[in-house]
Amino acid sequence: MPIRSFAGLSQLVKDRIGSYGVRGAEMMIWRVVGLAASAVGSIWAARCLGPENLGISGVVMSVVALVTLVVTLGLDNACIRTVKGALDDANVEEFVRTIVSVRTLVALAFVIICGVAVAAAIWAGTIHSSWWLAIAAAFPLIYLQGNSALWLLQAKELQLIQYRLIAGQSVFMAAVYLAFLRPGAPAGSDILVQAIALTGMFCFAWRFATGLNLKGVLKVSITSARAGFRYANNERWAVAITFVVYFYTAFSLPLIGLRSTVPEAGRFRAAANLSQSVAAVLLIYTTIIYPRVLAWHQEAPEELFDRQIQAARLLLPWLIVTLICAAIGAPLLIPVVLGKQYLGSVWPFVVLVGAKLVLTLSSVFVAGVRAHRRDRMLCLCLIGVMLCSIGLNWIILPYYGALGAACVSMFSECVVLVMCVCFCLQSVES
Repeated sequence: MPIRSFAGLSQLVKDRIGSYGVRGAEMMIWRVVGLAASAVGSIWAARCLGPENLGISGVVMSVVALVTLVVTLGLDNACIRTVKGALDDANVEEFVRTIVSVRTLVALAFVIICGVAVAAAIWAGTIHSSWWLAIAAAFPLIYLQGNSALWLLQAKELQLIQYRLIAGQSVFMAAVYLAFLRPGAPAGSDILVQAIALTGMFCFAWRFATGLNLKGVLKVSITSARAGFRYANNERWAVAITFVVYFYTAFSLPLIGLRSTVPEAGRFRAAANLSQSVAAVLLIYTTIIYPRVLAWHQEAPEELFDRQIQAARLLLPWLIVTLICAAIGAPLLIPVVLGKQYLGSVWPFVVLVGAKLVLTLSSVFVAGVRAHRRDRMLCLCLIGVMLCSIGLNWIILPYYGALGAACVSMFSECVVLVMCVCFCLQSVES
């Protein structure tokens, strides 16, 4: 039958590969659009701010990320699981009110505490005026990021809307960067743009996730907040793992600012931002392998480790090729893309890419640890890795700066990989 319209073409594609395939392809398109826009925006912002101002923004954003993690209580994955098991819409609505209440009160408490601390530091003269815009623009992010509706979109399997909103935010930020940022831009101007873009995505996400206006969604009550704290206590191992993973992976930047120099923190942030583009592509494999490992465990637990080894062997050559390409391309491209002032970001970027590759490889075995329900053991081992990572950074950063932080990240990921392989092998033998 001839195709005379776009609707006819869309229906034909759905008949051939299925509705999930079409949705997956569209999600990939939006992801690529978002990553491309984010890369363009990040590169232009880095060139306009320079290493020192970018380092100031990076240190502030790393603190915001930590505070946001506390506001969310590390419950996103647990919340998704709870919503998927809810009996009806009324239960989901009540649960959403519980989570919103507890996160809003925690966010308000941190805004007050941080505000008093910053005001005291400014009065004492310990915070330079070049930091003021970055700090002021960061305060709204504590609430906007901590109370986002993205987890609810994912729980309701509205990932396509989620990807569209994230891509839209990235495109908006890149457009504003290109239109208004110029070389010599003050520190925090990038955070200000992010706060504006995130406000729009915050409103649209809650609208699409609940079908209600913000007034109907963001109601806060003390009773609901208490229920939220009880829920967090019941999910304490999920909370613990989330916090531990953050500390051993994301605490490098503020430590660089503390133990090394602010320009060095800017170079590390630039390298980390570029490596995240590689990580975003690798995340596709991580997303696929997790449910597959769970299925292998259900089908034949005694064969799980052998299948994990096979999956790792298939993945390993591609990871090696990716690392070689990064090592060859980074010295050529980073000075051109970011400027010669970021020559110090070249090898930290290569090492961070290596860390992301090891993380992807370890995801095969982390999934196995979760399949064997050894979350408590995983959490305790990650705590050991976290403490080791912070200690090594404290010692190495004054001498090696961004490169030292990248090497510690690589070392930490290798330790996690070895531990998870040992756990999976031990589970098979027992």
